[in-house]
Amino acid sequence: MLKILADWLKSAEDGVDSYHDGHLEAAIKRAKKETKEEIGDYLEEILNGDDEFIQYQLNSIEANNQMKDNLPF
Repeated sequence: MLKILADWLKSAEDGVDSYHDGHLEAAIKRAKKETKEEIGDYLEEILNGDDEFIQYQLNSIEANNQMKDNLPF
C-alpha cells in the first residue's frame, strides 16, 4: 500500500496551466510537486531499507528526542 502511495507521489503532475496561472501560482504548484516527489523518495527509501537501516533511523529519532527532553528551556 505504501509503495503505491510512494509511486503516486513521485509521479504527480504539477497542474500548471500556462494560460491561466500567474507566476506565483505556477511556482507554488511546482513547489508542491517537488515536495510530493521528495516525500515519495523518502517513503521508497524506507520501504527499500533493510533492518539495520530502519533500526539506525529509529535510534537516531530516539537520541534526538532524549536530547530535546534534556534541554533546560
